[in-house]
Amino acid sequence: MFEIGKSSSRVPKITPRNNNGGIIIRFQYQGKQYSLSPGGKYSDRLAIANADRIASQIKTDILAGYFDPTLEKYQPKVKQPDNVVSISKNIAPNLKELWQHYKVAKQASVAETTQKEKWSQIDRCFAKVLPEMLSPENARLLIPELLKTYSTTTLERIINDIHACSNWAFETGLISINPWRRLKQQLPDKPQSSRTKKAYSRDEVNAIIQAFRGDWYCNIKSAFKDSWYADLVEFLFLTGCRPEDAIALTWDSIKEKVIVFDKAYCCGVLKTTKNNKARMFPITPQIRELLDRCSTYISPILSKLVFPAQNGSYINLRNFTQRYTKRIVENLVNEGKVKLYLPTYNLRNTSITHYLRQGVDIATVAALMETSEEMINQHYWSPDDDIINNNVQLPKI
Repeated sequence: MFEIGKSSSRVPKITPRNNNGGIIIRFQYQGKQYSLSPGGKYSDRLAIANADRIASQIKTDILAGYFDPTLEKYQPKVKQPDNVVSISKNIAPNLKELWQHYKVAKQASVAETTQKEKWSQIDRCFAKVLPEMLSPENARLLIPELLKTYSTTTLERIINDIHACSNWAFETGLISINPWRRLKQQLPDKPQSSRTKKAYSRDEVNAIIQAFRGDWYCNIKSAFKDSWYADLVEFLFLTGCRPEDAIALTWDSIKEKVIVFDKAYCCGVLKTTKNNKARMFPITPQIRELLDRCSTYISPILSKLVFPAQNGSYINLRNFTQRYTKRIVENLVNEGKVKLYLPTYNLRNTSITHYLRQGVDIATVAALMETSEEMINQHYWSPDDDIINNNVQLPKI
């Protein structure tokens, strides 16, 4: 109820303030504390101007005796889409509710692969904790609870999306305080990965390709032979391309002298390459021989895949790594032909490392692989374990 006709000679100081990048109007009147979030960022001039207008309206209403203590009169009037359910201002929404609203609001602007892979992971994450753990008052308890299920590395990715969601909710006025904004500070130190830069030796690559091509570890009764994928594995080693680029490769991208990588297939979605631009890779005699061999059993129709699954569709990289690469390489490890198992993606590390060791300069390799010299040094260029372990002598200098 408005305080009609009840004016006050003492008007409190009412000005917009910076609240972790957002805007908040906080003041005391007649012994009570009031807080209002008009929405927008503190760095946005239009948002500040709107907040000043609201603050001025509150002052005027106090002087005139028309102040609304529920603050409903001063809330931003924003028309929501029909498919968004309003959240009651009397009940603080929990993180799961905010997440559902965030997904609706961002659906058109976020890549489909992100929605399929990262968003579904957040959904599973919220399903694994008790509902009360997602309430604002228990925000500080969320990370200890999630650490019972997830590694620090996985949680770091999850929290990035939670931060994006809670910041959006604060900026749009769905919440007046963001208790989830500092979750990342609760994470323990992330252990350094010792596997990222690992690469296979030349002998190990040859053993892996032969194991695929010869069906060494394939059930003799299986209708799906490992040998179907031998050319794909060899291609990944020879080109160093990202696996999702090879999976999407069609015959019309095979030119006379170059391969054009201009699309990728990931998480069930065909999209542009990682950097959103096509790159060309020269066709060496080895690659030409491989492609000619593929065309004898794979339809060379221009629109057809160069490396399809055995049912003719796109290869599911995650399933391929688990069902084929992991099984075959672990068998080779057990027989002493390979030192350790590395995922399919590490064939890219292997290719980059071998080209560098063969004398191709790092700038050229970076351009061919559509990456940077910094990324190569940080993630792809594997040290030579044979030299480090004294299995091979250092060359003369």
